[in-house]
Amino acid sequence: MNLRSLCFACLCLIVIGVTEPVCAQYILPQDTVQKPAEDSLVQPPPQLQPPPEPKPEQPGESAPEESLLVRKPQISEKELVETAQRWVKRLLFRGELDSKVIGGYAQYQLTSWSEAGGSFGPIHARVTVAYLGSTRWQDKSAEWLQAVFQIMEGEPVLVEFDLTVPSGMNVREVYQAYYRVNRGVIRSISIGAPPGEIDFDSSDRPAAEGTEEVKLYSGTYQTEKFRGSGEGGLEVVIYRSASVPPLGIVRLGYGDEGLTYTGGGNDAAARFVPPGVR
Repeated sequence: MNLRSLCFACLCLIVIGVTEPVCAQYILPQDTVQKPAEDSLVQPPPQLQPPPEPKPEQPGESAPEESLLVRKPQISEKELVETAQRWVKRLLFRGELDSKVIGGYAQYQLTSWSEAGGSFGPIHARVTVAYLGSTRWQDKSAEWLQAVFQIMEGEPVLVEFDLTVPSGMNVREVYQAYYRVNRGVIRSISIGAPPGEIDFDSSDRPAAEGTEEVKLYSGTYQTEKFRGSGEGGLEVVIYRSASVPPLGIVRLGYGDEGLTYTGGGNDAAARFVPPGVR
């Protein structure tokens, strides 16, 4: 072997020895890397899907919940009159009648109520009480009042009462009462519990709790606060002020509902007169 052949053979051996470790360290191109398996701990970030668009409401269709709210069952006249006389009685039996102001009247709104927060929520009804002067009943001194209860939920309905009560500051019973609905037929009614049953409103004797300032849209009143109980043991809270004739009640909380004074005056006139009564 001549010198040229020997040099060529040595050069080939050197090239083979150098290239082997380089091939072992060669990194595959990035586009040949396999994707991770589905159960791999390394998952690609989820793609956010836009929220589904609301289904357009078809003509004549409405949500079931909405239809239930709009179409409330109608209250019967009997139930309405019972509710009206119940609230008139609650107000009447816890007031202090001022017989000096003939024509004095007070207006109230009936809403949800709490002692901490006062009245709130929608108005369920409006109540007005007016004092119309002295009268007689079976040779007894008596006083003449009228009250109006107007329900505000659904179709407005008006219930009016004509009341004859004993003379005196504290009213505990009603001698005689009449009512009419939506200025219809005048009928007699008993205000109070049936014979043999306890009337928790007329028998309630609220205890005084001091004075309290009450701020309303109608004004600010310095009141005397009383606490009693009513039907079913419900707590009753009364705020009275002599500046609010004819009953002196600024606010009456009864359970989770309450009457709040909204205004008044001294020029009330009789709304109706039962035949043969006055």
